[in-house]
Amino acid sequence: MKNKQVKNPVRSSRWQRLRRLIFAALCFVLLTWMAFNTSFQGHHMLYQQGYHSAKSLSQQLALTAAAPLEQNNKPRLGELTNQLSSDAVIQSAVIYDIHGTAQAHSEAYSPYQADLGITQATPGISKLAQPIVVPINSSQDNKPIGFARVNYLPQTAIDTSHRYFHEVGRQVLLMLLICCIFTWQLGRGLKRWQLKRYFRKKAKQFR
Repeated sequence: MKNKQVKNPVRSSRWQRLRRLIFAALCFVLLTWMAFNTSFQGHHMLYQQGYHSAKSLSQQLALTAAAPLEQNNKPRLGELTNQLSSDAVIQSAVIYDIHGTAQAHSEAYSPYQADLGITQATPGISKLAQPIVVPINSSQDNKPIGFARVNYLPQTAIDTSHRYFHEVGRQVLLMLLICCIFTWQLGRGLKRWQLKRYFRKKAKQFR
């Protein structure tokens, strides 16, 4: 025979609420872990992209400065360093000979102590200018004749992408909040419908 006994939704909701609470807690822990992991990986990716761009500029400086360094053309070396430091992500550039003597440096060259406080704190990224050292080889016999040292600003290099990254994160958080409110309201509506259905059937049984 078919069981026509109506299940009491008030009594059965105790276990349902406990299961929902456990499920919500697990979802919250998983979502928190994903958010922190994604944030760390995103910042690391932005840092790597900025570093590779600055390193490419440094290698280009080393190739261009090979001939003037062999000819001891210091004015030309000074022009090259100033041209490179005109980029927003490059703080300063210095060219040394094989003995470590500075042959030319950009006008923006300054010691690290003067750079404190320039950038804001970003997870996994140094607040100071990041130095990149690239060897300079002779264009004739490919032997080392010196090296170039370029200081670039990580925070400046990733500034636009970093702001866009956080803007997308805020939009995703807002969408999640809207989904939670919608799901909560939907659950309340289903619960009211279940209670009305229960009381309607109970009323029919007592007639």
